[in-house]
Amino acid sequence: MSSENTWGTGTGLDRIRAIAESPHALYAHLGLEFSEVEKGRVKLIWRPTDAVRNPAGVVHGGYIATAFDEVCGVTAISISNPSTPYLTMNLNVDYLRPLWTGETYSAVGSVQQSGSTRTLVRAEITDAAGRLCAQATCAFTPNRRLLEHAARAGATA
Repeated sequence: MSSENTWGTGTGLDRIRAIAESPHALYAHLGLEFSEVEKGRVKLIWRPTDAVRNPAGVVHGGYIATAFDEVCGVTAISISNPSTPYLTMNLNVDYLRPLWTGETYSAVGSVQQSGSTRTLVRAEITDAAGRLCAQATCAFTPNRRLLEHAARAGATA
């Protein structure tokens, strides 16, 4: 059974721990790797690759937003039971310092509020000296359609 058909089984925390052990190729492309996975809190180590550098020589803001969407998304999933996919409703990013390829950063997401229709996650990216480089808030809603599709697919398997 493919991983997209396993939504709704097990807990979200179990699913994120499994992803941490065998991450999608997107994580390698971005230079992200899982460091800590807890219910409601996920930490990724980010070593931005040259693939995410803009013409000015720093990490492109769109990739910073993508890193936030990833850390916030897996953090939201980590609290779900059963494991539930989420859709990003809103992503707000404050860019405070430039990020450089070849440097190491921490991206940490933590659930601030969760309900049946909306989950709010706050995240920060800090450099090796602990300085705040960017911060974000991200609102998610459960992707019930994908969850229902996975349930139907599982019933026919």
